[in-house]
Parts: sequence; structure tokens; C-alpha cells
Amino acid sequence: MKIPIYMFVSLVAFALSGTLEAAELTVRVSGIRSAAGGIRLALFDDAGSYLKTGRSRVVAAAQGTIVARFKDLPAGSYALAVHHDENANGKMEKNLLGIPTEGYGFSNDAKALFGPPPFSQSAFALGDGQTTVDVRLSY
Repeated sequence: MKIPIYMFVSLVAFALSGTLEAAELTVRVSGIRSAAGGIRLALFDDAGSYLKTGRSRVVAAAQGTIVARFKDLPAGSYALAVHHDENANGKMEKNLLGIPTEGYGFSNDAKALFGPPPFSQSAFALGDGQTTVDVRLSY
């Protein structure tokens, strides 16, 4: 029995469709001290682009917790950095010693000691479907 080529291609496409789906990342940011400014989220997909270039978005701040989503992401390894830009100037405010005075956090609750944590400490796996990451801000 011969299968027409268009049926074969359709069957292969259907079989692979599950592996080609885009993933959605839901981010819950907690510990927000005020509704001032915005919450800046930056998502990085490799160590080379970490804290340099990535997907980013700003959502309105709300005291307590906010939820943001990144859609249509390919499966892979990612790291997330979050900043509460309270004065909405696009920069992390620091005191005279260089210590941040605005809220910040990283995926996996990676700790910032004398600078941001490395990609490897913040990295998490994003598979097909939906993944939720929680980030608690430090001030």
C-alpha cells in the first residue's frame, strides 16, 4: 500500500507539532514595597547575553505581587532579572557605596553578592507548555 506524499507530510507535521510549540513563561514578582514606577523584567537565554541583551518588558508596579508573562518562547535555558524602577528613570538607583536602593531579584532567588549572580545560578529550564517562576525582590 502506498501513502500519497501529502498524507505522509501531514502525518510528519502532526507528529512534530508537539515539539514545535512555543512555551509561555509566567513570572510572579513578590515583595514589591510600593506602587510607584514600574517593574522591569529582563529574560536572557544564554550566559553570553546575560544582563546585556534579552527580551524585556516593563509592567506597572503594585504593592505586594504582580504577574507578567512572556509568550512564544522556544524551549531552553533562561535566566530572569527583575528591577523595581520606582522613579521610572530606566536605571538602578544606588547609594554612595554602590548598593542598590531600588528593589531587584533574580530567578531561582539567586543572591547578588558584590554584583549580580552568574547566569548558572539564575538559570532555569523552560520546556514546551507553561512554566512559572517566582522572584522575590530585595531592597
